[in-house]
Amino acid sequence: MDKKFRDIIFSQVESVVYDKPPGRESLYELLKIATPDLKIHAVDNTSQREHAYKALKILIHPDKHAKSLKGDRTEMHRITAIFQETSGYYNTCCARLAVESPGMSSNNSLGETTWRTNDVSKATYKTKGGGRGGGQTVKTSDRTRAAANHGYDTAEFSNKRDFRPPSVVNVNAGNFFFDDEEIPASFDATEQWPFMSNMVKGPSNPDGSVSNNELAWIMACRVLNMRGAVVHGQAIGRAYQVSKKSNELDKYHSVDEVLRHFGFVCRSRLRNIDDIKAEIKDNGPVVSVSFQLTRSFFKASKYANLFSHKQIDKIHPVIIVGWNMTSTGELWRVQALTGEPFEVGTGQFGISDSVLAPPLPTLETIPWQSQGPYLDLNMPSVLGLSKDWRELRHMSISISATELETMVSLLNGGFQKAIKEKQTIVIRDKNKKAYSRRYTLREVTMGDGGKWKISVSQAEPTRT
Repeated sequence: MDKKFRDIIFSQVESVVYDKPPGRESLYELLKIATPDLKIHAVDNTSQREHAYKALKILIHPDKHAKSLKGDRTEMHRITAIFQETSGYYNTCCARLAVESPGMSSNNSLGETTWRTNDVSKATYKTKGGGRGGGQTVKTSDRTRAAANHGYDTAEFSNKRDFRPPSVVNVNAGNFFFDDEEIPASFDATEQWPFMSNMVKGPSNPDGSVSNNELAWIMACRVLNMRGAVVHGQAIGRAYQVSKKSNELDKYHSVDEVLRHFGFVCRSRLRNIDDIKAEIKDNGPVVSVSFQLTRSFFKASKYANLFSHKQIDKIHPVIIVGWNMTSTGELWRVQALTGEPFEVGTGQFGISDSVLAPPLPTLETIPWQSQGPYLDLNMPSVLGLSKDWRELRHMSISISATELETMVSLLNGGFQKAIKEKQTIVIRDKNKKAYSRRYTLREVTMGDGGKWKISVSQAEPTRT
């Protein structure tokens, strides 16, 4: 294959696999690379989808390029990595096609994590009219983008000030304040976002010993749930939990593998302390996958009971929730197996060598709210405001007749009865389902241009 053509093909594959959340549209874009005439409906047909994927595999398989790249081991390694990433990405996309949206187990039970629809009998509905559409993206600060690119993703980030609570973006707690260009001497994500606290769950066995695989699951699920709460802006209702299926538990041996299983591809690892700090203060906790639990530290430390004893002299993943400057040096604020906090030097035991941050664009697509019914709307378009709509206690929204019909179908007895009985409904951004709040319906009136105007009041606090 000609080098110029090869570079174009693999650049296109990378732009999808590394930069776009798994889903129907991204899978369609991926398959079209090898099959340009593919129609979107073919993605839902198993036979046509597999045929298109086979064509893509033939196009990017390392064996196809081995001869022309003989002697260029770096490029062969890159192509092999992309091929492997594409396989996992394809499988994740297919899993998500099977359900309306990726789901997790309810946060009030510690069952297995599966991709499933909401377990609420009255929450199932079909949205009439309107397909998915991409939200507008705007440029963030150079520092934010640089941290994002270094960390895991080169996709354009949405402006977090547009759609996320102000407290998620700017820290103004305790005795410090900083903006995009400043990093404080101390920071604790658990204080900034206290609603993450119920995401810190330890093992069920009292002796603190779990298998390497179970430890990977625990730490991967924990960092997803904590960062999910930050994106959601309040405590989440659905959570990722350790699988009870032995074939799944035995299959994944590292945090990275578990994250990929759930569709979170961390393109690269944070290895710079300043970048790690910037990531934590902007988007929440991260997970170190390079912390070495030495025998000497384990025996001498008063925190020995916080770790899995089976990881002595091995890598023990830990969650980094912040940092603190002390008279003895700079320390990371850390959580290990049990979730109880402790501190370790930023340069000790390899803790800063390799850090993963599940990407924001994928976290934004997850419906973290557990109980419906759900009304999905293009909220930035509906409101036309830059302010985060989830901070609004009261809203008046213009919706189409089709959207009104959908809403009425979700209510028990129509909107008049719903207003009288103060029934609640969850309004979600259709493009970023992590953004949702529960509201009560107050009024429905006829608007202009065939639109309907609904007035709602928030039925739950924005903070817990």
